[in-house]
Amino acid sequence: MPRLAVRPMTENDVPHVVDYLIHASDEDRQRMGLDHVPQREELERRYLAACATPEAEASSFMLTWLVDERPIGFSSLKNIKRGESGAMHLHIWDRALRGQGLGPSLFCLSALEFYRRFELRSVVCEPRAANPMPNRMLKKIGFPLVSTFVGASSELSSVCELNRYDVQRELAEAYVQALASKA
Repeated sequence: MPRLAVRPMTENDVPHVVDYLIHASDEDRQRMGLDHVPQREELERRYLAACATPEAEASSFMLTWLVDERPIGFSSLKNIKRGESGAMHLHIWDRALRGQGLGPSLFCLSALEFYRRFELRSVVCEPRAANPMPNRMLKKIGFPLVSTFVGASSELSSVCELNRYDVQRELAEAYVQALASKA
């Protein structure tokens, strides 16, 4: 089993995120519900600014996903209300590692880190309803689907049908503990 970890995103991770978005295929953009991807310079500016924002002032925060210390993807928390709530999102930019079963563990590690860092009471994840990968992963972990609605999951997304999952801390902890006991 590879070593999995999450850490705050750094400026060294930004080119991976930008390349992932800029070079997404039409099929990937459709699956994710990406509507508008800004030019490289704009994306770099946005992500570098997010990395430089002091955590206490952040309305969004990103964690890089690591497999054997190599960055392979990220999760973000947006709409942060410290001590209350936030909304998670996830991406694996390394195509070769998609579908390998790493996402659930990394997602749960991220959720737990977000809960801890921002002293949250609740977290949701709202993937595009037609995007099978995150929906399948969230169901596999056991997070309850609480609603389906029409909206945009980010400033880059089109308005589409979204599924809202309740990312319960206890379920994330149980998932991580179950994996640790198998190792």
